[in-house]
Amino acid sequence: MNGSLPAGPIFVVGQPRSGSTLLTRILNEAPDLFIINDFYVLQQIDAADLWGALSPAQARQVADWIYERIHIRATQDRGKTISQSIEMTDGQLSALSEVVQSGWPQGLSWSDVLARVMETAARLAGHTRWGHNTPQDYLHLDRLFAAFPNAKAVFLLREPVSLLKSYKNVSGPWHDARRYNPTAIGLAWRAAARSYLRLRESEPERVMFLSYGDLVGDTSGTLARLSAFLGTTIPPLDLAALGNNSSHRGGAALPVSENEVWLACRPIREELKLLGFTVPDASFRLGGAASLAGIYASGLAFHLHGLATDPDRRKRILRLIQSSASQDRAPIKPAL
Repeated sequence: MNGSLPAGPIFVVGQPRSGSTLLTRILNEAPDLFIINDFYVLQQIDAADLWGALSPAQARQVADWIYERIHIRATQDRGKTISQSIEMTDGQLSALSEVVQSGWPQGLSWSDVLARVMETAARLAGHTRWGHNTPQDYLHLDRLFAAFPNAKAVFLLREPVSLLKSYKNVSGPWHDARRYNPTAIGLAWRAAARSYLRLRESEPERVMFLSYGDLVGDTSGTLARLSAFLGTTIPPLDLAALGNNSSHRGGAALPVSENEVWLACRPIREELKLLGFTVPDASFRLGGAASLAGIYASGLAFHLHGLATDPDRRKRILRLIQSSASQDRAPIKPAL
C-alpha cells in the first residue's frame, strides 16, 4: 500500500456475537475516529444490486440508507453507550440531512456516495476519519479495499464455545432463537477466518486480527496494538465503565451440548490452530441426537421462509457460499 496516502476508513468485520459492538465503542474514544456501529448498508446495496454507476435517484437511495443508520446511532440513545457509540447534535444531523437531500449527479458509484456522506458526518461531529462495524462485510472487503486504497480492516473473532453460548442465549427484538444453528455458525466463522488469512498473505499491512479474549483479557495491550495499526491514539479504558454489552435472554443460560460444539468446530479446526485458539475436545454423542434434531428442524423452517421472502438474506447466504467455495480452492498458509 502507498505509504504516502493519508489515514483512511476503518472497517470492523468478523462475526456477530464476538465483541464488535464493544470494539466500535472503544474505537470511538480515539479523538479522530467516527465509527458507526451495526452499519449493514453494503447488504442493502448488494440486495438492490447497486454496485455499478448510479442514477441520481439510486445515489439518493444509497445516501438515505447511510443517513438512516447514522441517525439511528446518534439518536436512539443520547450520549455514548455501548451500542450508541457516536455523538451528533440535532443541528449536525440537520446539516447532514441537507447534504443527503441535495442533488446527486449521474454516474457516481456506491463508494462515492458512501465517502461523501460519511466524511461529512465525521467532519460535522468533529472527527477526521470514518468507518463502520458490519461483521459480515468481510464478504465485501475486496470491494472496500479497491474503492478506498488507504482503508484498513480489523477482524474480530471469538473462541467457538463462548460464541455458541452467546448465539444460543441472545434475546431482543432483532433476534430469534430459531436462527441458532451450530453448523452455520461454524461455517461462517471459517469464512471470516479464511478471509483474514488470505488478506494477511496478500495485504498484511491492511488487516489486523483480534480475538475477543484478548480484547477483554489484555485490554491495555490490545489498545496499544490497535493504536499502532490504525495510526491513532486510543486512550486507556476501563471496560467496566463503558456499560454492559450483553444481549442475554435473562434467567438461567441455556447450555451448549458437546454435540453442538463438535458440529460447529468440525470445519474450523485448522483455522482455530492458525489463529491461536484452542481446539475444543468434543465428540459426537448419540444420546444428544434427538435434542440436536429439534434445533435443526426449527431452524430449517425459519431460514427457508426467510430465503423465500427476504432478498437481503438470500444475497448474504449466496455471498457466504461463494466465499466458502473460493476459499476451499485456495490453501491457507500459516504466518511466517
